Amino acid sequence: WFMSMGEVADGSIRHRLLLWEGGTGIIAGNWAHGVGTLKAVGDTYHHWYQPLWLNEHYLTLINDFLTIAALHGIWLPVLLLAVTLFLLQNGIQYYLRCRNPLLLYAVFAVAGYLIAGSFTTCYRFDEIAWLFGISIAVAAAFVVYGAIRRRFPWKHWNFWPAPLCAVLCGLAVLGFGATVNRALPYRWEYGKAGNFEVLKIQAAGKAAGEIIAIMPERGDSIRKTLRPLVLEGYSVTVLFLEPGFAVLDDGAAALRELVAAHRAPPVLLGVGSEQSIQAVALGSRLAPDAFSLIIVAELPDDWPFPELSPRQQIVKSAIPMVILCREENKASARELALLGKPYRTVNIAFFAEGVPAAGEIAGAIKGLNHAAE
Repeated sequence: WFMSMGEVADGSIRHRLLLWEGGTGIIAGNWAHGVGTLKAVGDTYHHWYQPLWLNEHYLTLINDFLTIAALHGIWLPVLLLAVTLFLLQNGIQYYLRCRNPLLLYAVFAVAGYLIAGSFTTCYRFDEIAWLFGISIAVAAAFVVYGAIRRRFPWKHWNFWPAPLCAVLCGLAVLGFGATVNRALPYRWEYGKAGNFEVLKIQAAGKAAGEIIAIMPERGDSIRKTLRPLVLEGYSVTVLFLEPGFAVLDDGAAALRELVAAHRAPPVLLGVGSEQSIQAVALGSRLAPDAFSLIIVAELPDDWPFPELSPRQQIVKSAIPMVILCREENKASARELALLGKPYRTVNIAFFAEGVPAAGEIAGAIKGLNHAAE
C-alpha cells in the first residue's frame, strides 16, 4: 500500500486526481440531492467526465467526503464533517485537562479516519466504519461529560471553527466543481418523449448537424460513440428504446415528437445490432423527409421472423442509408445494400473492431452532404 502511494509509473495518482476533479463536477451539478446510487456515481464520471484516452471504471470517487456528497448532496458530508471537527477540537481541549488515555485514543482514531477517508472510501468497509462510530461515541461522551461537569470553560471559540471549516470545504468543492462543469465542451440533460426517456447532448458551440440515436440503455456507447460525436460538433438526442419490435409504434410516435423539435431533418443512428434493425423499421414508418440519413451498424443479414427481417424492412423506406460493417461482414452488407438501392441511396462503410468510431459516423454524414452538393 505504501509503495502504491508513491508509485507514479502506472498513472494511478493522476487518475485519482482526474477522478476527484470530475467528482466535484458531479457534486456541483447535483448539490442538493446527489445522484442516488453508487452505480450512478461511477457511470456519471465514466460517461461525462473521464477523459476519452482513459478507460477506467470506478464505483466510488475514492474519497469519503466526495462520494457521500455525490450520493446524497453536499449538505450531508458538510454536516458530518462539522460534527467530527467539533468533537476533535473539544476532545483535544478536554484531554489537556483530564489526560485520559482512552479519550486520546478516540481522538487520534477519528483523526486517522479523516486522513484515510480523504484517499479511499473507508465507510464502505464495515470494520472501519464501526471503529469510527465507536471512536466518535467515546469522544462525544467525554466532551458531553466535561461540559456537564464544567471541567473546561466553554466559550464561543468552542463552537464556530468546526462548522465554519466544514462549510468552507463544501463551498470550495462546489466552486471548483462549477468551474469544471463550465469547462466541459458539451451540456446534457435527460427528459421524456412519449413514454420513453430521452438524453439530449449539445455541443458548446454551433452544431454542425443534428443526430437522433437509438440506444437500449445508458450504456458505454455514450462515452465511446456519442461523446466523440458531440466533440465533432454534432448535437445528439438519444431515444432509449427497449430491444424488440413491441415498442415500435410508441417509438415512432416519440420519434415524430423529436423530429418536430429539430430545425432540419436530422440523421437517425442505430447504436447496436438490434437498435440498427429498429432504426430501419422506424425509418419505414415515418415520412420520407423525416430524416436526412439513416446510419446503422452491423445490420444482421437476416432475422428469424420474416416480417421483421432487415431484408423486408430495408425496402420500405425512401430515406438514404449508410450501413457500417466490419470487413469480414462486407458480403452480407453489400447484399442488403443492393436490396435497398432501387428505392434510395444505400452506401457501405467499414469500421474496425468494437463499435463504430465517431469519425466513421461523421464521415458517413459528410459523405452524404458532399453528394448532395
